[in-house]
Amino acid sequence: MTLTIKSYGDEVTPEWVEAMMEVLEKATWRQECSLEDVFPTRLLSKLLKDCQALLRKEPTVVDIEVPKDGKINIVGDTHGQFHDVLTLLGSAGRPSEKNLFLFNGDFVDRGYWGVEVLSTLLSWKLCYPDSVFLT
Repeated sequence: MTLTIKSYGDEVTPEWVEAMMEVLEKATWRQECSLEDVFPTRLLSKLLKDCQALLRKEPTVVDIEVPKDGKINIVGDTHGQFHDVLTLLGSAGRPSEKNLFLFNGDFVDRGYWGVEVLSTLLSWKLCYPDSVFLT
């Protein structure tokens, strides 16, 4: 079975992020999978460039307003632990307009799955730019 992430076109949707996370999660358990086979370089580059363009438009310091009926999840140091990020998103819920996330640095510095963690966080940022914050 070949695991490959499909292109997202012009816009990152929650469905695309979910599908990407599923492929990445399956691939982490398969030793014969290379990251380049699973996440083509051209697609990863597009994701990084799209997020770079978005982040350049944001101010350095932002005030985060949580909707009255919403919540914010403050997440510290994920350290490249992709399965921990998946567990966190499973228990806290996926990002949305009413379920905000603030990820506080150290996304990828120690764990085996730094690209997977960063790709997931950046994808959710592109999907919900006013609900996902990366510091």
